[in-house]
Amino acid sequence: RLFDLCGSAVATWRAVAAPLHCKNVCVFTAQGSKKKDILVRVCGISDFEHAAIPAQMGSVSHADDVKIKSVKNVHVVESVDSRSEIVYCSTSVRSLLTDDRDVCLVRSRFAERTGSGLVFSSVTHEKVPELAKYVRARVHTGGIVAKPVPSYPSKTFVTFVLHANPRGILPSGAFTTMCIETACMVLAPFLGAHDDLLTACIRSADA
Repeated sequence: RLFDLCGSAVATWRAVAAPLHCKNVCVFTAQGSKKKDILVRVCGISDFEHAAIPAQMGSVSHADDVKIKSVKNVHVVESVDSRSEIVYCSTSVRSLLTDDRDVCLVRSRFAERTGSGLVFSSVTHEKVPELAKYVRARVHTGGIVAKPVPSYPSKTFVTFVLHANPRGILPSGAFTTMCIETACMVLAPFLGAHDDLLTACIRSADA
């Protein structure tokens, strides 16, 4: 499912402008099968080896280093095994018209010769019950996929994808914008300026 979302097999992606402060990315959105579902895809090219990217993104130090305005709190609730953990995150949607959101996710890393990644989805956990001050958003599927670029062994094609439902009342586009900004900032430390190569990789993924 995660690999399907990285291309055009599941969704009809529409290119949108990246936030002004986000460089070296291409951003896409799509409409989910349900009215409130949103799909976001953010792509870039990295000079990091593919296996290093999801491992670093899942670390506590990366979460601390990347200061994301919309994220209020993120921490590991419980380690499941050497590759998986339960993670809690609360966010601010920066709107007086609705409540902030939080999520409880199961997050797992994978590494293969053809690519590496971090996959996550919503889960319930007794240590993080729903709170009155938040609306618990639902993440159907999300993650980061890092794949070596053919003929460019020193480059990695990185894709962040998210299929989620913010639930509750939310101004149109606010949740999508928040997700795009978060994805761009999470990816930013790993990406370089490789516009032509990025365009080629996206075309290949969507073929």
